[in-house]
Amino acid sequence: MKTRFMLLFSAFLLGGLLFLGNASGPAANGNGNRTGSPGANGTCSSCHSGGAFAPVVTIDVKNAQGTSVSTVEGDSTYTISVAIQATSGTPTTYGFQATVFSDSSSTSVGQLVNAPTGIQYNTVGVNLAEHSSPSANNTFTFSWKAPASISGNSTGSLTVYAYGNCLNGNGGTSGDAAAGDSYTLTLNPAPVAVKETELAATVELNVFPNPVVNTLNVRLNSQAAAQYNLSVYNNSGQALRQQSLQANEGDNQSAIEVADLPAGVYRLMIQDEAGRLMTRSFVKF
Repeated sequence: MKTRFMLLFSAFLLGGLLFLGNASGPAANGNGNRTGSPGANGTCSSCHSGGAFAPVVTIDVKNAQGTSVSTVEGDSTYTISVAIQATSGTPTTYGFQATVFSDSSSTSVGQLVNAPTGIQYNTVGVNLAEHSSPSANNTFTFSWKAPASISGNSTGSLTVYAYGNCLNGNGGTSGDAAAGDSYTLTLNPAPVAVKETELAATVELNVFPNPVVNTLNVRLNSQAAAQYNLSVYNNSGQALRQQSLQANEGDNQSAIEVADLPAGVYRLMIQDEAGRLMTRSFVKF
């Protein structure tokens, strides 16, 4: 009888400790990655189950303008929201855990920045965002900075993994319910950080017509003979055209075909052999 009592007491104590640990964040209390990502230590459903809340978890990624996106630029910061909606019953509180993985390397990527109240960041082999205590709010929002590259590549596919809990407040893990979601992102190169240098002192640059439909003419007046690289970039920092110009002293002209480019705003950059830059923006109709 005593042995049976001790076994029941031990099971109750272990369950209570696990609940208390997860109450202030699974990773923060040694219970690891529960997002369902590659290599995860199970999911939140591994402990929280038996409830009839039937939750639905939704992930959303927004840029600095508040627009939902599926493409992110390297070294740029985004907000990630994890919403947990109970389709049955009324939970007392909610919890979550989320991470962002590279699909090619199966590793967490990017940086979690500026943790808001109620959310903490932890590293347990992967970078995780999670609740610091159960919340009456069913939506958790945090900031994430995209990586500049993945294994040396400036493009690639990413996935946000998240799990959310609906808790019934009974002091244990029974009667709760958890669900997960994933959200696919495409990483594009970081926007070109263009800083004009002293090249402007020796070169005069004009582009025409502007706006342009088919052919962009580049007129370059150089104080000395030199070779220049001409590149056309879109707003995502992708180089769409690249060609060289061997300029003579005085006026020089080159043509860049842009007929097949989508309508929008682009940037022409010229660069000399010393790495000095000059840019001009143009509109493609």
